[in-house]
Amino acid sequence: GAASLADFKAIGDFSPTDGQIVDTDVKNGENYLYMLQALTAGGKTAGGYTNQQLCQPADDPYPPQSYLSINGGARTTDKYLVQLYMAQTYEDGRPEIKSVKLSNTPNIHAAKWAPFSEEMEWKIEPDPDTGVATVYALFLDDAGNVSPDVYTDSIRFGKSGGTFGDEFMIYLPLLKR
Repeated sequence: GAASLADFKAIGDFSPTDGQIVDTDVKNGENYLYMLQALTAGGKTAGGYTNQQLCQPADDPYPPQSYLSINGGARTTDKYLVQLYMAQTYEDGRPEIKSVKLSNTPNIHAAKWAPFSEEMEWKIEPDPDTGVATVYALFLDDAGNVSPDVYTDSIRFGKSGGTFGDEFMIYLPLLKR
């Protein structure tokens, strides 16, 4: 159940300039509950407490972010072997992403981790009805953080420059910051 108010202790002041509260009396990997209460400039309470928030400190709590592009954003290809482009991110000047999971199906969690590279060859599996092939990617950093979002890109398999009836397809990359 929820912890009682007696289970909490004051740990410090909120910094409105950077939006952070620093708690130095914690150990990485252990769970802590936090809640906030607003105070006036004179130190009087200004409302109730926030809901309790479970947190687990870590040296690097931030998951990696990247993007995925098939053949540099081309709309069509006539080859099953394509080139995937992904972005490496850097933390303190060091490459952050160490592994990638790739899949031709949404069931990406069944895929195996492979060493990350910003460019990789990949064999697509187009849908037999639509000719569209989608690639799915997840990223892993050195701290064990996995990207929270599955990155995707799609390409239509067929003759380059060919037409596919009156239909149009728009592919928009989704990026999270």
